[in-house]
Amino acid sequence: MKWYVKLLKKEDANIFIAYSYEKNSSCDGVLRYDKKKEDISIEKMSDGASKTATEMVFGNIHVLLEKNEITENRKCICIG
Repeated sequence: MKWYVKLLKKEDANIFIAYSYEKNSSCDGVLRYDKKKEDISIEKMSDGASKTATEMVFGNIHVLLEKNEITENRKCICIG
């Protein structure tokens, strides 16, 4: 599986991340990372997106956040 992530916005308490599944030209939704709780949640999701599949990539996104590697440039995550 291929995922594409891109930083949308940083706030004091949250980081918002756009994500796409399989295609880097689409946007399947927006994730919110709560800095205080160190937790990722689905903020918005397109009609065709899968909640279960989206949650599978959370661990990889945590690693990228720890390394400060999520930027305004799209980043590809490959799983499997």
